[in-house]
Amino acid sequence: MRKKLIFVALVIAATHTQAQTNVSKYEDEVRKRSAIWNTAFAQRDIPVLTSLFSEDAQMASAGGKFNNRAECVQLFEALFKRRPDITWLNKPAKN
Repeated sequence: MRKKLIFVALVIAATHTQAQTNVSKYEDEVRKRSAIWNTAFAQRDIPVLTSLFSEDAQMASAGGKFNNRAECVQLFEALFKRRPDITWLNKPAKN
C-alpha cells in the first residue's frame, strides 16, 4: 500500500511539473502575441492585427458577429473610422 501511495505521489508531482512547464511556454506565446496586438492596434495596422487570426476566426461585439478573417478586417476598418480614439491594451494580470 505504501509503495502505491509513493507511486501516486510521484505521478502527481511529475504531472504538475510538466503542466507548469507547458503553462510557462504558453504564457510566453501569449505575451508575445499580446505585444504584437498592442502595437498593431495602436498603429491601426489591420493586416498585422488580423494576421493573429485564423481564417475561421469569430468575433462578437455589441455591433454584431463576425465570422471569418475578412469580416474581422471589415470590423476593424469600420471601428477605426467610427472611433479614432479607441484603445485596446492586452496586459497580464500578474507577472
